[in-house]
Amino acid sequence: MATEKRVPQTLQGFKREDRHNYKYVRRKLVLETARKEVSRILNCLNLPLSLKPIIIETFTNIHATLHPGTKYRVPEKLVPLTTFFILKQQKISFNEADLLEIALLSKKEFEAFKHQILDFNPQYQKQTRKKYVLHKILAFAEHFKLGMIFFYRSKLLLYELWDDAKEIDDDIIAGLVASISVIKESESNINLSQICKWFEIKEIVLRNMLEKKIIKKLSLSKGKLENP
Repeated sequence: MATEKRVPQTLQGFKREDRHNYKYVRRKLVLETARKEVSRILNCLNLPLSLKPIIIETFTNIHATLHPGTKYRVPEKLVPLTTFFILKQQKISFNEADLLEIALLSKKEFEAFKHQILDFNPQYQKQTRKKYVLHKILAFAEHFKLGMIFFYRSKLLLYELWDDAKEIDDDIIAGLVASISVIKESESNINLSQICKWFEIKEIVLRNMLEKKIIKKLSLSKGKLENP
């Protein structure tokens, strides 16, 4: 004799079952939306879809830690931030401006939550960020044939400036340190536009960092970086 499915006998039982079903359907819908958004972003950035599983896994973990009602729990907002985090963690080169352009959240929202996202994984902390920045500077030095003295000078500068610069994007930090090292390099003829193009950062951002903060602190002259 077939066993009949037990039906809740009270209104309270119905409500519990409805809540459970709602949460299940909601989680499934969020995950489906996230998968579509990850695919869209990776395709727009011409990045491999093989990154999708790790982005989705990280998205799920971060999503679970956010309180209900938090605007960043919405997949359209959390997926771009999670993608940013994974690309940084995996040391995959990308243009942050391009990601922001296709993301369905404002620049203000992106900047406000970006560094909180990086804190979700303890591996991506100060030392890991510094290694990433130094890797970028070393590649820059090799490309322009600046030598290891330039790199070691940049390394010392990075540690000196870290507390003042750690809240900004890693690629901007790398460009900033490289710029200051170029200023100190008497025989270099590299200008600011070349540096910004290589690090894929906006010239106005780097120029403002140099003029308002770093140049004054280090008592340097930025004239050497001006374009001819």
